[in-house]
Amino acid sequence: MGSLSIASTSPSWPPAGNPPAIFKICVSYCGKDASQGTNISNWIDCYDPQENSWNRITTIPGLLKNYALKGFSMVSFGDCIYVIGGRLCEKMTSADNRRTRSELEVRRQVLRYNLSLNMWYDCAPLIIPRFDFACAVIGDKIYVAGGKCQLDISTGMSSAEVYDPTVDEWQSLPEMSACHHKCVGVSWQGKFHVIDGFAGNSDYIGNMERSSVEVYNGDGSRWDLIIGMWQLDVPPY
Repeated sequence: MGSLSIASTSPSWPPAGNPPAIFKICVSYCGKDASQGTNISNWIDCYDPQENSWNRITTIPGLLKNYALKGFSMVSFGDCIYVIGGRLCEKMTSADNRRTRSELEVRRQVLRYNLSLNMWYDCAPLIIPRFDFACAVIGDKIYVAGGKCQLDISTGMSSAEVYDPTVDEWQSLPEMSACHHKCVGVSWQGKFHVIDGFAGNSDYIGNMERSSVEVYNGDGSRWDLIIGMWQLDVPPY
């Protein structure tokens, strides 16, 4: 899982009425190596800029010992963080210290963690299971697009969904013009931007295509493809 942070360079940052004390940064980790007496399953740490300190606040529920969630998205909305999708893996260390990892399934599950109450809740699942997908919050909704829906395929998806937290419901969106996985989702000027990624391991994607962005216009009708937003070819790994 990765994260993308955008800070304003405007003199008005931070905005009036939002003191720095209310801002927190939450990050999910899992251990690298499974060994006897340890549990590498995902936990969440929180950074407090006012105190300049990190604290472990919770673990992702429902994971067996040494099972880890990979390729999921985590976004904040209000007082809550949402853990969306991902692929479930089991990490093992044999008696001769050989490390192995088994990928088990792609998940539809969506979890919500209320930081104020220190409580986890189940939310409506994704319509399509996915991992390595784009995700962003725009307005009062959560958008996801692309990724992979199966472990044994190399091709990404073009499908997209939107979640309304007020009614706990996912709805399908129009498909993008191309398949994407290992893509990044960004909220900009009220629109959902899906940035580059790969279509499939066997596909050749030129610089112009890989430096493209698909933009959902928000009116429910279409995606706009912007080709060649930058010249440097930077793979999404």
